[in-house]
Amino acid sequence: MIMKYAVPTMLAALAISCPVLADDAAGRPDAAAHYAAFDAASKSGLSPQSMSEELACAAYWERWASSLEATSDAAFVASLHPDLSVANARGRIIRFQRIARRRQGEMVDEAEFAEDIAEAQAMAERSYGRYARREERGFERFIEMLGICR
Repeated sequence: MIMKYAVPTMLAALAISCPVLADDAAGRPDAAAHYAAFDAASKSGLSPQSMSEELACAAYWERWASSLEATSDAAFVASLHPDLSVANARGRIIRFQRIARRRQGEMVDEAEFAEDIAEAQAMAERSYGRYARREERGFERFIEMLGICR
């Protein structure tokens, strides 16, 4: 099973002193703010260190890619930095899934691995929900995780 506190611990280690605004003046998603938060997290020195964290990375990128594919805001998607594009997200999903599969080895059986994947996906979905509802720190937490999982 995934250690339930592995990924939140990774995020807790990343301290951003002030909230980042995810929307522009008109209330639309701000692609530059998204990249700034992503870039800051990617430079934090944090990275996934365990199978559960690799699975979380794959799940977060999957949720991000799905949200971009489903959005009606084509201008936002087109203005995103290439690191946050659907194509890059899809590549990262595959990469993190492969790394997690290699780490799995003899550690857990297939049923446990499937449970770990489902748990990572549920965690990413909850985090994305906070991001989408614009809850306090929802944007920062979700985008920071993508940056950590660069």
